Amino acid sequence: ACGANVAYDQFSDQNQLFYPGKGKTTDLWYDPVFKVKTLDGRSVWAKRHYKVRRGDVPGRYLFSVLDNGVTSNERWNIVAAAEDL
Repeated sequence: ACGANVAYDQFSDQNQLFYPGKGKTTDLWYDPVFKVKTLDGRSVWAKRHYKVRRGDVPGRYLFSVLDNGVTSNERWNIVAAAEDL
């Protein structure tokens, strides 16, 4: 999958992994790993662990993550997909 997001486009190197939750729930997990340039010019790898829930309409997903003590809630929308995906 690919997308467009100004915030995510700031990271030159990324690896994004999605996998299903355990049990009967339809929740997913999303674990991105990305390279960050620090203010002093160093490159360091960072990672996050998001919980992903289905939204209220098909193609909408709600992502939540605890990021340095602050909960971030994001809404992602799938607007198109290749026929052979």
